[in-house]
Amino acid sequence: VARDITEQKRSVIQLQLDQSMSRMAGRLARIGSWRFDIATETLIWSEQVRAIHETPANFTPTVADGVNFYIPEVREDIRATFLACVREGTAFDRELPIITARNRRLWVRVIGEAARDDRGVIVQVHGAFQDINDRKRAEEQTRQLAERLTTTLESITDAFLTIDRTWHFTFLNREA
Repeated sequence: VARDITEQKRSVIQLQLDQSMSRMAGRLARIGSWRFDIATETLIWSEQVRAIHETPANFTPTVADGVNFYIPEVREDIRATFLACVREGTAFDRELPIITARNRRLWVRVIGEAARDDRGVIVQVHGAFQDINDRKRAEEQTRQLAERLTTTLESITDAFLTIDRTWHFTFLNREA
C-alpha cells in the first residue's frame, strides 16, 4: 500500500516554521505565555517567561512561586487579581515590578484571562508575560526631565507661558 503524504509533510514543515518564527518574535519582544490548569493546579511557563524570571529551563513554578517573584508590596494585590480571574473569570492586565531569580528588579506586564469549557466552567487561566523594563525606565527619565524643566521654569522671576496653535495656554509659571 502506498499513500501520498506530501501535503502532510508540507503541513508539518509549515508548523515548524510558524513555531520558530513565534519563538523569535517572543525573544525580540521579550514576551512569553503562561497557563494555569485549575483541575491539576499546574502552572506552565513558556521558555521566554522563564528567561524573564531568570530561572533554569527545568524550573516548574507553582502559583505561590509566581506570586513571590513580585515585590512584597504588590504580592497580595496580584494574588487577589489572579484569584478573581480563577473564580469569576475577571481578566486582568497589570504592570508591576518583580525580583528575578538573579535578584534583578524589573518591570513586567502580565495579562490573564479565563478559559471556559462547554458548560461555561472556568477550567484554565492563561495569558502573556512581558519584560517592559526599558519602557518603564524611559518613562521615568521623561518624568524626571519634565519635573526638572517645570522646576526651572517656575524658578524664573519673569512671567513665562506657552500657548498652542489655537491660542490656549499650555503652561503658565507662577509669575505669569
